[in-house]
Amino acid sequence: MSFPIATGSQMREVDRITIEERGIPGLVLMENAGTGVANAIKRRYSSLKDKNITVVSGKGNNGGDGYVVARLLLDECNEMNVFVLAEESALKGDALENYKRIKEAGAQIYHLKSTSEFDEEVMSILKRTDIIVDAILGTGITGEVKGFYGEVINLINDLRKDVVSVDISSGLSSDTGKISGPAIFSNLTVTLGMAKIAHFVYPAAKYAGDLEIVDIGIPDDVIENMKFDVEVIEKEDVRKILPQREKDAHKGNFGHTVIIGGSVGKSGAVIMAAEAAMRSGAGLVTAVVPKGINTVIEANLIEAMSFPVEENKNGAISKEAVDSILDFCRDKDVVAAGPGMGADKDGEVIIEALLKNLDMPLVLDADAINILSKNKEILRERKGEVILTPHPGEMGRLMGIKSSDVQKERLEVCIEAAKDFDCIVVLKGKNSIISNRGKKTFINTTGNPGMATGGSGDVLTGIIAGLLSQGVPSEYSASCGVFIHGLAGDIAAEDIGEVSLCAGDVIDYLPEAFLRCLTC
Repeated sequence: MSFPIATGSQMREVDRITIEERGIPGLVLMENAGTGVANAIKRRYSSLKDKNITVVSGKGNNGGDGYVVARLLLDECNEMNVFVLAEESALKGDALENYKRIKEAGAQIYHLKSTSEFDEEVMSILKRTDIIVDAILGTGITGEVKGFYGEVINLINDLRKDVVSVDISSGLSSDTGKISGPAIFSNLTVTLGMAKIAHFVYPAAKYAGDLEIVDIGIPDDVIENMKFDVEVIEKEDVRKILPQREKDAHKGNFGHTVIIGGSVGKSGAVIMAAEAAMRSGAGLVTAVVPKGINTVIEANLIEAMSFPVEENKNGAISKEAVDSILDFCRDKDVVAAGPGMGADKDGEVIIEALLKNLDMPLVLDADAINILSKNKEILRERKGEVILTPHPGEMGRLMGIKSSDVQKERLEVCIEAAKDFDCIVVLKGKNSIISNRGKKTFINTTGNPGMATGGSGDVLTGIIAGLLSQGVPSEYSASCGVFIHGLAGDIAAEDIGEVSLCAGDVIDYLPEAFLRCLTC
C-alpha cells in the first residue's frame, strides 16, 4: 500500500517519541543509522578494498551518523578520511560520542572551518577520493545554505565524485521540492527510518539520486499512529481499489463514461481519452463531439460510441448543443471534458453548464482548465465532485502565476489549488502530485520522459474517468489512475524505448499495467 513520507518536524517528533516515550536511546538510533548507510555503501560498491572514502560531516546529528559510517568502513576500504566542518568543541551529545569513537579507532580526522583551510593536502585527498559520504546537514534546514557550508557543497559538486548522502542531500529542505540554494547532487541517498518529501518532489528529487530507506529501529506503531498528509502510491493501491468483477456481471455494472471534446484538427484527443476509458474498465463509453468530426470518431472508435452535436464556425462544439448534452449526460456515471475541445466562447458556456447542472463526477482537462482560468468562480458553483488535471502551464494560468513558478514549488502550488477550489487536483509532470482538497496528497513515481508527448494527458483523463465509472472513489481514481498511466508508459518504454513512445502506446500497454497491479 501507499507509504507516508515525512517533513523534518514530523521526523523529529517520531525520533522524540522513540527516544523519550519508548526508551530507545538516541545513541542506538545513530548506530543503527550509520550501520544502515555503511551496509548500503557495501551493497552498492561490493568490494571497497580499492576505494578511498572521505566522510564530510557537519557538527550535528547528521555528522554523528557520518562518524558511525566512517568507523564501520575504516577497515573495509583502502583509505578513510574524515572532514569535520567544525571545531571539536562545537560537537555535542550523541554526535560527540561517535566522534570520540572514530577518533579512538584511529581514523585520519581533519577539522576544517573555512574554505581557506582546503589546502593542497586536503584537496589532494578529495581528488583521490572515490566515494564522498555527505553527512553535512540533515533534515533540520529550511532555507538557503550560505557561507562556509554552502561553499563546501559547491566544491563537492564540482569534484564530480560519487556521493552517498546520509538521510538527505545536504542543502535540501526535507519539507519541499523547492531548491533554495546550493545542494549536494547525490548518486545515492540512504534515508533513515522514513523517506522525506524532498526525496520525491521535483526539482529537489533529482538531487537524491538512487534512494534507499533503511530501518533504524523506530517501532512500527510510532509511525502508524502519526498523521502524515503526503503518501507515495504503490501497485497494491490499484489492486485494492478496483471493484471485484462478479461472474454474472454485465457492462452496466461498470458504468457509462462520457468524454466531451474534440474539434477540427483535434479529433485525436477525444479518441485517445475514450479508448483509455475503455481500457481502464468502463462498461460503456460515449464521445460527445461536433458533427463535423463524427465520421473520424466513428471510424477510429470501434468499442466506444459517439454522440454528435451541433458545431460552431470554429469546428468545435456549439453552445447551441448545451441542452442536448445535459440531457444526454444526466443518467451517466462520469463526464470528462476538455480534450481537444477548444477554449472559445462556446466552450465557456458548455463548461459552465456542466458544472452548474450535473451532479456526477467531472474530470476537467486541457481546454476545460484553460476555460476555468478565465472564470474560476464557476468552480465554486458546481453540483458534483471535480477532478482537475493540469500540466504546469495550465496550472500557471489557473493560479495566475508563471509555469516556471509552478515548477519551483510543485507541491505547495498543487495543495493550494486543491484547497482554494475545494476539489481534487492532479499536477502532471515528473512525479505527478495528486491532492484531495489539500487534506491528503499523493506522489506518483511511475512514468518516464518518453511520455512527454502530445496526447499523453488525454489518455490520463480517460483512465481516471474509466475508474470513476466503476464506482472507484474520486481520490483513488485520480491517484491510482496517475499510477497506472505512468506504469503503462514505463512498460511501453521497456519494449520500445522512450524516444519513439507515443500516447497511443500508453493505451496499448494499459492491459499489462493493470495485470501487474492485480497480480502484485
